[in-house]
Amino acid sequence: MVEGFFTRLTHLGDPLLLLFCGLGVFLHLWGADERRALARSWALAFGVCLLLTVAGKFVLHLLRWNEGSALRLLSPSGHVAIGTGFYGLSAMMIAPQLGRIARALLWTGIVLLLTLIAISRLVLDLHSVPEIILAFAIGGASLAVFVVHARNVRSVRLGTGQLVALVLLIAVAFAMPRVSGEAVILHLVRNLVDTP
Repeated sequence: MVEGFFTRLTHLGDPLLLLFCGLGVFLHLWGADERRALARSWALAFGVCLLLTVAGKFVLHLLRWNEGSALRLLSPSGHVAIGTGFYGLSAMMIAPQLGRIARALLWTGIVLLLTLIAISRLVLDLHSVPEIILAFAIGGASLAVFVVHARNVRSVRLGTGQLVALVLLIAVAFAMPRVSGEAVILHLVRNLVDTP
C-alpha cells in the first residue's frame, strides 16, 4: 500500500509529463504580446533545467561514481530536478499576484510536493540521497536563472479557463504511455563506451 502511494506520488514529477506541461505554459505565455518577455524567461530557465538534467545524467553514467553503495551518484533524479524547475517556476510567476498568506500557502505546498516527490524516489530505491541533492541543485539553478532573467518582467495572471486547460494538459500527458529518457541516455552511454 505504501509503495503504491509513492508510485502514484512520483508520477507528479514525471519528466515527460512536466515537459508537456512546460511546453503548454510557454505557449500560453507566448500567445500574448504582453507576456512574451515572461515566455522567454520561462523558456530559458526551464531549458537550463532540462539541459543540466540530461547532461548530468549523461556525464554521471559515464563516470559510474560509487556505483555499488547507498551513496552512489549515477544519475540526478529527473523527477526532482525537472519537478523543482516546473513547479518552482510556476509558483514564481503566480506568487507576485497573491496576498501574503496565499503566497505562503503556495510556497508551502510547492516545498511539500517536491519533498514528497524526492522521498518517493528514495523509498522506491530509484535514486540515492546524493542524486536527489544534485537534482535539487539543478532545479535551484533554473530558478536562479529565472530570477535574474525575469527581474523586470510582470507576473502573469491565470484565469479559470487557463487553469482548466493546464489541468487537462496534465491529465492528457499523464495518460500517455511512459517514455523513459533515462533509457535513451543509457543507450547512448553504452554505445559511446563500447565504441572501439
